[in-house]
Amino acid sequence: KLSRDRMVSWAIELAGLYRPIAEAIACLIRKAEVAHCDETPIVVGKGKKRGEKRYQDGYLWPILAEGIGIAFLYRPTRAWREVASVLKGFSSTLVSDALDAYENYVKENNIRWNQR
Repeated sequence: KLSRDRMVSWAIELAGLYRPIAEAIACLIRKAEVAHCDETPIVVGKGKKRGEKRYQDGYLWPILAEGIGIAFLYRPTRAWREVASVLKGFSSTLVSDALDAYENYVKENNIRWNQR
């Protein structure tokens, strides 16, 4: 039997190994002609000892482009600055929902926006 804490520890270690791969995929996506972006809420636990964990909300930001793949990037909020960091340097057509943060990013960077 494996404890939950051990499994979580391994998942965190694996995520750390995956991070450079996700960032490389995200860089390729940011160069694509069309990119899709969304944000989905998750609950994040913090703390080292059992029983001392605190939980807070966070967001996974999947970005994807056809023929390239998908990258899931974690950010603590849905604010405009998070959109800017997830899409940094993207200058083509963005497909997303109508979240105000996307609208602000599109206006600031003068890119095309396809709302879904």
